Amino acid sequence: MKYRKDIDGLRAVAVIPVIAFHAGFLGLKGGYLGVDVFFVISGYLITSILTAELSREQFSVVAFYEKRARRLLPALFFVLFVSSVAAFLLLGPQSLKDFGQSVVSVIGFISNFYFYLTSGYFSTAAEEIPLLHTWSLAVEEQYYIFYPLLLMFLWKSQKVLWNTILFLAICSFITCLVLTTKDFSASFYLPFSRAWELLAGGVVALLQTKLNLVSGLKKEFLGGGGLILVIFSLFMIDQSYLHPGWVTLIPVLGTLLIIGFGENTFVEKLLGLPFFVFIGLISYSLYLWHQPIFAFVRIKSFDEPSKQMMIAATVLAVVLAIVSYFFVEKPFRKKNLVTRKKIFLFSGLGLSFFFVFGVVSHLSEGFYFRFGADSAFSTVTHSPYRYQCHSSSRKVVSFDSSCQLSGINQPEWAVLGDSHGVELSFSLAEVLGTSNVHQLTYSGCPPAFEFNTRVEGCGDFLNKGLQHIIDSDSIENVVLTFRHLYYLTPVKHKYESTSEELNEFKPAKLSAAVELTASQLRDVYWHSLSTAIEKLTKAGKQVYLLGPVPEPRTHIKKILNPGFVFQYSGADEKVAVQRTQFEMQVKNIESNLIKIAQKYGAYLINSKNMLCDQKRCYASLEGKSMFFDDNHLSIYGSRVVIENLITEVINQIE
Repeated sequence: MKYRKDIDGLRAVAVIPVIAFHAGFLGLKGGYLGVDVFFVISGYLITSILTAELSREQFSVVAFYEKRARRLLPALFFVLFVSSVAAFLLLGPQSLKDFGQSVVSVIGFISNFYFYLTSGYFSTAAEEIPLLHTWSLAVEEQYYIFYPLLLMFLWKSQKVLWNTILFLAICSFITCLVLTTKDFSASFYLPFSRAWELLAGGVVALLQTKLNLVSGLKKEFLGGGGLILVIFSLFMIDQSYLHPGWVTLIPVLGTLLIIGFGENTFVEKLLGLPFFVFIGLISYSLYLWHQPIFAFVRIKSFDEPSKQMMIAATVLAVVLAIVSYFFVEKPFRKKNLVTRKKIFLFSGLGLSFFFVFGVVSHLSEGFYFRFGADSAFSTVTHSPYRYQCHSSSRKVVSFDSSCQLSGINQPEWAVLGDSHGVELSFSLAEVLGTSNVHQLTYSGCPPAFEFNTRVEGCGDFLNKGLQHIIDSDSIENVVLTFRHLYYLTPVKHKYESTSEELNEFKPAKLSAAVELTASQLRDVYWHSLSTAIEKLTKAGKQVYLLGPVPEPRTHIKKILNPGFVFQYSGADEKVAVQRTQFEMQVKNIESNLIKIAQKYGAYLINSKNMLCDQKRCYASLEGKSMFFDDNHLSIYGSRVVIENLITEVINQIE
């Protein structure tokens, strides 16, 4: 097929916004849509190449995959190798174990399925997953498996070929629309809802001869309009829109217009400028490098990296991309230097090497030996029943089958609240030993006994749970646990809000039938909790309230992990937050909890007395982690709270 400089320039238009978006530059709210531009370009180029070979009866499946191997694998292996060395030196055990798993998914070209299956409430932030961006490569590779065979078998029947491609594209788009509203992650990662973008590029390739008949102002208008649509989408479409979906048609249509009508127009001249062409040539390597570099920078930064740091990271990505292009990509494309036999041997050895690395990373628990036996990482653990016993808007565990943690059929204790009650339930059952604990917890659920919440099913679950406890003859003690610090303070940084912001902020996840002020919403919040406690007290239940927990400023893995793994010094105590900061933030929350506890004879569990000294609140104590993420107490941390407070209260009662 004829080489078009403007398509290389279009690659630059795709990759620059992706890099800028991930680095936080230029205000490109829709920079992530550059991936969709890439999909259309890939569909167009692959179809153009395949149809040219099929028309000359020169198509070979072996030759096709040889070209794919030359194009994709050398640079990918280079990035994987450097990233694996960096991961070994910089990541903690669980993070390296996860990285190893992702490496296996990458070389198996199924990383989109892997990241879909591992995304969730407690998953690592996307910005800190080094190989997350390979999901798009996996989508393309899965497309390359079936699409060439489809064209080959249907090539002699053009009508059937056309109808089949259009039918598949329509089905894929409908799947995209349905999945985006039902399961966003599935729609985003999986090939079934992305294939229409690649197929759209293929349709333009099949129509290119007819599209070339358009000339003059029409062509200028259509090509220019396509560029405007792409630029509009990059600057104006943000993550509040359902994507992929109807809105994705804008960058896809824009890309189709540029490819179909941009040749021999002003758009071609613009995209054919040396700068855009050069960036387009290194775009594959640049795309490969940017995410690992950005991810490792964010992993090793306690707070969000500065703009200067991200600029330096971007420059490094560009430098490595240039090195990759000239010294890795180009040499492997030359058949006189690397024969077919050598490229397949190289590919097999590379895939085998990274498969072994990934498997060993998993089996060795992230090369745990790097830290030694006294590593606090061993206590970064959550309840083994978290996924079995914990409810959410996606899965509600019935009260009849929900977990009763211990060996007695009739529970004497119940824990009612949000996800912060999960580890508390497990530790409570361990400490009490013979007393059964009934866990009734629901993710992200504030005390919505009397108000609506944005978390679907939350209020209904709490009120049914409350009535279940009241109706139970065996349950005598109830622990109410909610993440008040999150629900009643700004969602921005936990400990960096001014008093003015606290007064103006409307409590998180609350919703009201009429517009209420922040103060009125807080009154609704506390009245709802008070009413629930009053009902429990009147039913003869003893109530325990968990007060605010001094949450770490960032994920516990960052706090525990040294800058360089071999600097690890063992059982160090790590600071979560300064006590004065914490006390200032929770002053009003604690005041309300104390009033409620005194009014109804409830016991207030004040965790700061166990997790803080006079100056600091700790993320780890005596070489043990108090948390398993950036806000949930670990099993060990919750056990510390239970042993030092709940058991003390129990002893007083007895």
